[in-house]
Amino acid sequence: AMMKNLPLCYNRDMQEDKERIFDAVDTVKVILAIWAPQLATMKVNEDRMYQSASDPALMATDLAEWLVRNGVPFRQAHHRVGGLVGYCKEHNKSLDQVTLEEMKTVVPESNEECLDLWKPENSVKLRNVIGGTAPNQVAAQVKRWKASSL
Repeated sequence: AMMKNLPLCYNRDMQEDKERIFDAVDTVKVILAIWAPQLATMKVNEDRMYQSASDPALMATDLAEWLVRNGVPFRQAHHRVGGLVGYCKEHNKSLDQVTLEEMKTVVPESNEECLDLWKPENSVKLRNVIGGTAPNQVAAQVKRWKASSL
């Protein structure tokens, strides 16, 4: 109804807003034409991927989330994890090399469970939400996409 009430010269202006959408569609078409053959010929180095995903610094957020689940306000959890990262830097250690006793000096709420947070498998399992990386969520998405392609 709004378009009908515009003066005739404004119709041209209303066409110009779609130019970016058409450009985006053209770009996506080119990307998809390249992407499918790329995926078909891609070789995955699983060992290298696992090694890269095993950097404990990637799981620092998991410790903050663990603290929040255990009643620590996020601001404090973030501060404590930052303190632990600083401690590790100061002592030339990675997060997964810290003992529970060392961790407790910076993060007093920590326990044995926190030491398992530095494993990428556990980090992936923690994302158990729709569309998340937990194995059961990935399996559900694969099942959904296979069913929709039939």
